[in-house]
Amino acid sequence: MNDVRLFAHWLHQRQHPADCGATVGGFPKQDYFWALGFGAQLVSLKFGFLAALLRNEVYHLPTSHYTNPISCPSRSLDCYFLPASNCTRASHRVAKDVGIRWCFDVPEENLGSLAGLSQPHSKEWFHAQLAAFLFRPNARLQSLMTELTTSFDRSDPLSNESRTVALQAAAAAHPPRPRKPAGASAKLGRGGSRVARHDARVRKLTGAAPRDGAPAERRLLESTGGGGAGSSGGVLNPRPLLNSTCVAIHIRRTDKFTTNRREDHFPPRSFPEYAQLFRGFAYWRQTLPVSSLQLLVGSEDKTTYAQFPPLVAPTVSHWIPTRYFVMDM
Repeated sequence: MNDVRLFAHWLHQRQHPADCGATVGGFPKQDYFWALGFGAQLVSLKFGFLAALLRNEVYHLPTSHYTNPISCPSRSLDCYFLPASNCTRASHRVAKDVGIRWCFDVPEENLGSLAGLSQPHSKEWFHAQLAAFLFRPNARLQSLMTELTTSFDRSDPLSNESRTVALQAAAAAHPPRPRKPAGASAKLGRGGSRVARHDARVRKLTGAAPRDGAPAERRLLESTGGGGAGSSGGVLNPRPLLNSTCVAIHIRRTDKFTTNRREDHFPPRSFPEYAQLFRGFAYWRQTLPVSSLQLLVGSEDKTTYAQFPPLVAPTVSHWIPTRYFVMDM
C-alpha cells in the first residue's frame, strides 16, 4: 500500500471509529465561522481537521451560509461533501464546540509517524491529502461536476478581442516614457530607446508581433503548439478541463475592504498583478509549459472573465457560467 492510500486509510479510521461512544467529537463554532468568506471557511476546515487529528478527536463539518438554502435546507456542507464521520453529536462520549483554526505549521514528521508512512513527505503533500479526504464530493456534487466540465465557458487566447485586451493592459501597466531627442537612443545601450523597450515588453506579454515581424496570429499559434490538435485554422479548440493540468485561482477585487485590518487598506490588485502572480507560479512551481496549463477562474466580479484571461495567454481559462449561480451581484 503506497503512502497516499495508507494516509487516507489512517484518516478514515480516525474519522470512522468502531465505537463512537469512546471518542471526543469536535464541532466548529458557528458564530465566527459564518462571518468568514467561503475560501476562508474551506481553509479553516482543513486546519481544524488537522488540529482534531493531532488531539485524537473526531472532526465534523459545520453548517455554512454559502450553501444553497433551497436545495440544502440543513445548511450543512454534508450536502456537497461525503460525511466526515460516521459519528453524530449524540453518539460521542464528549461533544464539544471548537474554535476556528488558522494557518499553523504542519508537523509532517509527527503525522507521518502517526499514520505509519514509509517515507517522509513535504508539508504540501500533507495539505493535499487532508484536503482530498475532507472535500470528497458526494454523488450529487459529482453529478454537477460532470455537467460543469462539459459546459464551462472558455477563453480564446487567439481571438482579436483577447489580443486587444492584453495590449491595453500591458500599455497601462508600462506606459512609455517621453521620447529622447534624436541620437539619444544610442546611449541607452543594446535595447534602443525606452519606447522601443516598452514595445518589446508589450509584445512579450501579448504575443503581438513587431511591426515588421511575423503576424501575431502565427506567433500565438506557435506558442500553443500551432497546427496541432489544439488549434485549427488559427482558431483555438480548447481541450477539456483536466484536473492534472488545472490551476485554480480566486480573484478578489470588490469586497473585503470594509474592516480595520491592515490588508483592507491596501489598494485592490490589478488584473496584470494577478497575471504576474500566475506566471511566477507557472515558472517556479510547474514543469508543464504555460500553453499546457489550464486556469479555473473564480470571482465575484464578472469583469474578471473578460479582462483577466487574455493576460495569461496562451493558457486557456475556464469559468462557471453565470446560469449556475443562485445569486448574481
